[in-house]
Amino acid sequence: MAVQKLFEPLQMGNFNLKNRIVLTLAEFRAEYDGVIMGNCGYTKESAEERLAAGDADLAAFGRPFIANPDLPERLKNNWPLTPFEDMSLWYTPGAEGYTDYNYYQ
Repeated sequence: MAVQKLFEPLQMGNFNLKNRIVLTLAEFRAEYDGVIMGNCGYTKESAEERLAAGDADLAAFGRPFIANPDLPERLKNNWPLTPFEDMSLWYTPGAEGYTDYNYYQ
């Protein structure tokens, strides 16, 4: 099997993905149309390792994606990630909710 990279495109059924970074809100390992998706608290480095080893075709990120709405660009450019902060506020109405996370500037 050829080495797969985090930023390579992937076709999954009728979906054409421009990279192998997806958002999930639950930890799981799933298979869809022969594509294996792993979600194990990945960092950029650990996701690349799983893809290269053939253990996954997609790397699913949850918390990092919520705190970094531009996560693929941050990973690709080695920009710093916003910390997850207090997750108890993520579903709280108002200014303290998770929608306040900004794009990298």
